[in-house]
Amino acid sequence: MRVRPASLFGLTVLLVLVASPLSGQGLKVAVGDVGLGVGDVPRLDGLRLNFRDDQLRLVRGVNVTIWTPYEHSEGVVQGVALGLPLTGANEMAGLALGAGIAVNRTFSGIGLAAIGLGAGEDLQGIGFGGVG
Repeated sequence: MRVRPASLFGLTVLLVLVASPLSGQGLKVAVGDVGLGVGDVPRLDGLRLNFRDDQLRLVRGVNVTIWTPYEHSEGVVQGVALGLPLTGANEMAGLALGAGIAVNRTFSGIGLAAIGLGAGEDLQGIGFGGVG
């Protein structure tokens, strides 16, 4: 039986949507902090898929979210932040893509948002928001 990449991606998205909000935790398939995280994994170097960040401390790599983090979240994303449709962090450095991007403090890098991009303190680099 051959597993198609689209099927694997669909299963991963289903896990994120169902398991993450219910458990408030995540599944880490990693050696130390390097690997794959599904759900609210606090620290990861690699690919992290989550519905909405709550316990995030640091992601170096790719962080994919469905919604912006909770207000008290202190997370830092270094690398790529992809919002399907929204993403955000306390601090972000690298490339951010989504319909909306919200950074509480500092954003540095390239941000492309179909609707809007905002940073609470500093925005360094290139930022594009379709509406605001």
